[in-house]
Formats: sequence, structure tokens, C-alpha cells
Amino acid sequence: MKHLRSLLDLTSDEFHEVLAWSLRLKQGLAKGHRPDLLKNRTCALVFEKASLRTRVSFETAMAQLGGVGLYLTGDAGWRERESISDFVRVLGEYNDFLVCRTFSQSTIEELAKHNVIPVINGLTDESHPCQAIADIFTILEDCGRSEEHTSELQSHSDLVCRL
Repeated sequence: MKHLRSLLDLTSDEFHEVLAWSLRLKQGLAKGHRPDLLKNRTCALVFEKASLRTRVSFETAMAQLGGVGLYLTGDAGWRERESISDFVRVLGEYNDFLVCRTFSQSTIEELAKHNVIPVINGLTDESHPCQAIADIFTILEDCGRSEEHTSELQSHSDLVCRL
């Protein structure tokens, strides 16, 4: 089971693959293609910190890829009625993965420790890996557009990975 707690969870090859998929999906979306890669999949969105962009981007991506994002509010019992282990176990019975936007990195680590479903760090006070990937993608993309764009992204991301 693969979690994304921080960028350090990705190997260099996985990072390159994320960038390549991002490029393919973005180009396809611009042409009106919305592949149902996440058909019949659900993503639980648990946010302790309010968010506009993170929430909308995950819910939109799930919808565009054929899945469903479920935004859970305080009435779900997060940290009140349910322990973290019970909470993530129940979510794992109904969802394919979990995005959590929280204050403490230790919350992400605790959710991932139970290894019930993949946990994606939507933001902590220490790390925001999805935003970092998006920022790197944008920087690399803005370096130029050409037919060799994919290989250009690869060579630029090689440089980023070496830094």
C-alpha cells in the first residue's frame, strides 16, 4: 500500500511518472478527454484546516476521472467519537483512499500507520506534497512547450530530483 505522506515517499521514478501522468491528463482534458481511471472509486476528504483550492481540486479531479470525493465534516466523529484507528478502519471499508488536510504531520503518520487505505497528505504544518508536485509541474511546464515536452519534463525533473 502506497501512502503520500511527503515527497520523500516517492522514488525518483515514481516522481517522474506522476509528472508524466499529469502532463498526459492535462493535455487530454484540454481536448475534452476525461478517462474514467477512477470509475467506482471513492476518496474520503478529511480536513481539519479549511480549504478552497485543495478541496475543490480533489473533488474536481475525482469527478473528472470518474470517481467520487466525499467531504467529511465534524459530524463524522473525527477525533471525537472515534479513535484514529477506528476512523481510518471504517473509512477503509467504504473508500479507496483518504486525503487528509491537518495541522500535525503526526496525524498523517498515525493514519498511515494503520495501513488500511492509502493516505494522501493534503497539507500539514510540515509538508504539502501535492502542492509541491503541482508547483514543480508548473515550473517545468513553463520552461517551454514543444513536441519533446514530455522528455523535457523528464530531463528537468531529473535535475530537480538531484537537487
